[in-house]
Amino acid sequence: MLNKISILIAIVITTSIISSIITSSIVANRTNNKEEKVMNESKTKADWRYDYYNSEAATLQSPHGLRLKIDSGDDTYLLVDVRRQDFYEEGHIVGAVNITTDRTEEEVLSDFQKLADENRFKDIIIYCYSTSCLNGRKVGRFLANNDIYVKELSIGYNEWVQSHTIWNYPNEVYDINDYIVTGSEPGFYEPTTEVKNTTCGSVAFAC
Repeated sequence: MLNKISILIAIVITTSIISSIITSSIVANRTNNKEEKVMNESKTKADWRYDYYNSEAATLQSPHGLRLKIDSGDDTYLLVDVRRQDFYEEGHIVGAVNITTDRTEEEVLSDFQKLADENRFKDIIIYCYSTSCLNGRKVGRFLANNDIYVKELSIGYNEWVQSHTIWNYPNEVYDINDYIVTGSEPGFYEPTTEVKNTTCGSVAFAC
């Protein structure tokens, strides 16, 4: 009888401790959320705009700017296509390597970590299917959470191929097919026509 009573008491005490831990965790989370909300509400419009423009400028790569990099033979960046391998092989931006993201997080992180270690002094620029596709942004967030910081092309492959007249200047001369490669290799840029480019600003404000 005493053993049964002891067991019941132990169960009650254990249940009470677990309940207390869960309650404390919930309260802590609510407190953190409230503190974060207060911090956000204390930010002015100027603060939000400051953060926005700094974030955009630090993270995004314009397609026109990328095309100019390709034309000039710029080797300070590495382009990564995060689409599925079959789509990559059907067509990708010249020079891009493929790290497909239809795998486990561990596999994706391992490939990007190796790439980052081998290219410490280069910007890694990722792109996915289209402007509206969140794949690239989710990959970028995942990598940032693991201390790997990449830039993102502000358009996707679809816009690179189908809407290039929108993001290039009307008086420029180029052949978009020179910037597209098929197959499993990154490929090389070999212009088939004389290229005429227009810069979109001074060095400080270039695209």
